[in-house]
Amino acid sequence: MKRGTEQAARHRSRERTILYFQGSRCEADRLNIAGLTASARAHGWSVQILAMPADAAAMRSLLGLWRPDGVVGGRGFADMRAFASIPLVVIGSPGGRRTGYARYVANDPVPTASLAVEELRRLRYPDYAFAGACTDEPWCAEREGAFREALARYGLDCRSFFADTRQTEDSPARHRALRAWLATLPKPCALLAANDTVGRSVLAAAKALGIRVPDELAVCGVDNDTETCLHTSPTLTSVEPDFYGGGFLAGELIVRLAGKRADVPRVATFGALRVRRRESTSPAVVRDSLARKALACIAERAASGLTAAEVAGLFKCSRRSAEMRFRRATGASILEAILAERVETAKALLRRPDLKLEAVAALSGWKTYSVFRRHFTAACGLPPSDWRASCENATP
Repeated sequence: MKRGTEQAARHRSRERTILYFQGSRCEADRLNIAGLTASARAHGWSVQILAMPADAAAMRSLLGLWRPDGVVGGRGFADMRAFASIPLVVIGSPGGRRTGYARYVANDPVPTASLAVEELRRLRYPDYAFAGACTDEPWCAEREGAFREALARYGLDCRSFFADTRQTEDSPARHRALRAWLATLPKPCALLAANDTVGRSVLAAAKALGIRVPDELAVCGVDNDTETCLHTSPTLTSVEPDFYGGGFLAGELIVRLAGKRADVPRVATFGALRVRRRESTSPAVVRDSLARKALACIAERAASGLTAAEVAGLFKCSRRSAEMRFRRATGASILEAILAERVETAKALLRRPDLKLEAVAALSGWKTYSVFRRHFTAACGLPPSDWRASCENATP
């Protein structure tokens, strides 16, 4: 009796653990982990990151070793039965593989599509299109449907391309079909790609056809995977989903499932934060190569304490000459561009209800909340708290 009591006490004192099975090492995956870890820590839990096992037997062995209180991972689990009664959250669309006990966290296509339409309508192009991915997963069709509905609110239509799901994204047949379809589109046209990988394929196809981007074809992707977006020609504009929020939401669902809560939804969704505008939707392409390099540096590092002096140093000339050259190319000073980028970052962070205002200020690059509040209010017409409330009260 005493031994059983001691074992129960040890079990209660053991730190609760969530296993995260990492299917990839992309930017979305890293943000999922960061959000999941934040949620777990808030409840006094820990997260153990493991590579996706090769088969169901390896999965069962890992579960027996770690004895987790919950499991989170992407699509591709070899055998869902390996989890038995362990709380399970899958980050991805459930599709037709929904189980009776797993919960799913997926990107809501409506805010993603709405941000894409807002970005593309800014160009005032008369025609719109959607390029799908080589997948039979439901998220692609859902994203196309949400994009079509968002356009319809403005009386606009959409031409869509869906690839043969038996092909791979980079198969010759896929590229030939994509080129043939792009050639039929009226010009100018604004296009939403299902994700950044598709966006990269669209830009490559446009280049092969001699279609000028963005003058004849503006392209926006989804995911904001910087490794992809910054290595296309031109660089790819992309909608940034709230992957951090998705990971955080997964952690909250695990805790609720472990507590035997009855109010845990089968599918929970996370939204989109903002559009990261790059050359593929910028009608006034900056011709000065060093100014373009400076703008890219600002876009990626403004929230990390980047200074105007550091940006000016990219020009390899005096500070005054660098400032003049940057203003001629962009119409703004280096500092103005940095502050504008920080404001956009702050807007995205304010859409995360778990972040305090002071944390938003720090994460978007300001040293103090008071300085952040002053600049944000001047730029947006509302203080950060009121701007956040306006977003919460807005309907899609």
